Amino acid sequence: MQSLSKISLNDVLLNGPVVQNDLFSILILFRLYKYILNCDIQKMFRCINLTPSHRQLQNILWRPTSDSAIQCLQLQTVTYGLKSSSYLATRCLVELANRYRDQFCLASDALLHKTYFDDICLSDNDLGQLIKTRDELIQLLKKGGFSLHKWCANDNSLLQDIPLTAQHKGDVHFSEKDNSVVRNLGIKCKLDDDTLVISSPEQNLLDKYTKRDVLSFVSKIFDPLGLVGPIVVKAKLLMQQTWLSKCNWDSPLPDQLNQEFKTFADHLTKMNDIVVKRNLNTCEAKSIDIIGFADASNKAYGCSLYMRSVGVNDEVTVNLLCSKSRVNPIKELSTPRLELNSALLLAKLTKKVYDIISPRFDVNVYLYVDSQIVLAWLKTNPIKLSVYVANRIKCIIELTGNFSWYYVNTSQNPADCLSRGVEPHLLQSHDLWWHGPTFLSQLDFNPVCENVKLPKEIPEIKTSHVISITEDLPLFNNCSNIDKMKRFVAYIFRFVKNCKSNKGAKVVDVFPGADGKVRALSIKTCKGSIVKTSIHKVCILPIDNE
Repeated sequence: MQSLSKISLNDVLLNGPVVQNDLFSILILFRLYKYILNCDIQKMFRCINLTPSHRQLQNILWRPTSDSAIQCLQLQTVTYGLKSSSYLATRCLVELANRYRDQFCLASDALLHKTYFDDICLSDNDLGQLIKTRDELIQLLKKGGFSLHKWCANDNSLLQDIPLTAQHKGDVHFSEKDNSVVRNLGIKCKLDDDTLVISSPEQNLLDKYTKRDVLSFVSKIFDPLGLVGPIVVKAKLLMQQTWLSKCNWDSPLPDQLNQEFKTFADHLTKMNDIVVKRNLNTCEAKSIDIIGFADASNKAYGCSLYMRSVGVNDEVTVNLLCSKSRVNPIKELSTPRLELNSALLLAKLTKKVYDIISPRFDVNVYLYVDSQIVLAWLKTNPIKLSVYVANRIKCIIELTGNFSWYYVNTSQNPADCLSRGVEPHLLQSHDLWWHGPTFLSQLDFNPVCENVKLPKEIPEIKTSHVISITEDLPLFNNCSNIDKMKRFVAYIFRFVKNCKSNKGAKVVDVFPGADGKVRALSIKTCKGSIVKTSIHKVCILPIDNE
């Protein structure tokens, strides 16, 4: 059947919607708490049975040799490689969480918000609460026929009741003394000192690169939180130049571009591991602030978010939370418009992070840009701005209506690292990028910048034509809405234009009737007659001798 119709099972299956939390949100939650506990659902697909009536669609014809008889094997569980498999498996976890929400409240929340496919990332500031969540999770998943393994934690007390066979000891590297590094959703996590480790992708350096080689190299940089955004920006810019060179996929790059990418690749491969603190000190914090920065250059634009927490002992800690970056479009834009795009990117990122954190903590949000024009636009009614600017200002106001925007000097703007990029070997020591400007670390932090004067002449302002009405016109009194008025005026202008096409015609009067319809549109022609018309008919009346 398949050879005749050329239709496979995947061709008639649907993917199904995404029912789990996205990777970015789970990793943000992963960094908020002091204690972490990770585990994995063992053989998740094989634990889910298919309805008997659908199993025949997973029949496999098989024989070990060409001389053997053909056997028919039937897969009775969710199978790898099918379009709908991921949805069916994750939907079962969601259903399990919803059915037993009242009985296992903590475990249900973990499955709904802290699970990505078959990886569960638990985190909490209360050690006892986390142990209770662990026990509930084991019981809840057992009701669905699932078992958990590869348990790992940054505190040994969380693993006391877990069998050694179900614990994950990390990736074993015989050449290294420390084997406490585990991978959590694709990111290396060092359990001993509770840090995230970002390494250079393994890649053999070449003398001549092609577009395919460049894309293969760049795509190996996995950074969902944007912690090494300044490095990724440089990779994006090189990839954009590769596309602009219009070379084929397997053709060598131009010499200058090839040399630039070789230098970047060499610096990246020689870069030491970048170590980032995982815990953002929300435990016993008196206040928590989310502070965002946006910036743009003639190459790229981006934004970065920082979490500032003040402890019970008035200890202030500021750490990079996440970032986003974009390369500038090929069509050249003005610098204020690029700065506006960076502000919009910051607004979207801040709104997403705020929605993740605000249900769990009370947070204050402060947003900074180094463009006074953008600040002026934000204080201007969008109706007065050009379409391009007005649409983005409206979106920013909708996303950040409850937050405040401030000005920051370019030299103190960490998002400048995103807009221009930073060499890989210099990023680890770049204190502005990792901890933001120095004024954030002050206990008496004041978000308002003094002596900031907005420009008097703001670009992208519409040229408005004001019409002064000195007398009461029937048109405004007889029209019930603006759309009807616009149609009336359109008829008037069309009639006047048609009249002017006749030589010697002169407009005498134009006015609407008392019933709201255009009744009288009068002109005086050289033949000495008055033309009277309405929307429906035209008639000619004689003129008085006067």
